[in-house]
Amino acid sequence: PVLPVALNAANEIAVQAFLDGAVPFTGIPVVIAAALDEAESSEFGSLATLEDVRRVDARARAFSHDILGGLQSGG
Repeated sequence: PVLPVALNAANEIAVQAFLDGAVPFTGIPVVIAAALDEAESSEFGSLATLEDVRRVDARARAFSHDILGGLQSGG
């Protein structure tokens, strides 16, 4: 299950954006929910090795940054 890794990655990205003043507090769960939906619905793969964990983490972080970009631009 990749959801715990995606949850942690998205949370770290969203909270940092909030602390930096880039998104409101209410933006945090929006980013997390979108990242979890993406992880659940796409082929993030399995977590057989540490490399797999790092790959899923990086993908979730990148997706979270994309979501933040949409929130910051009003989308």
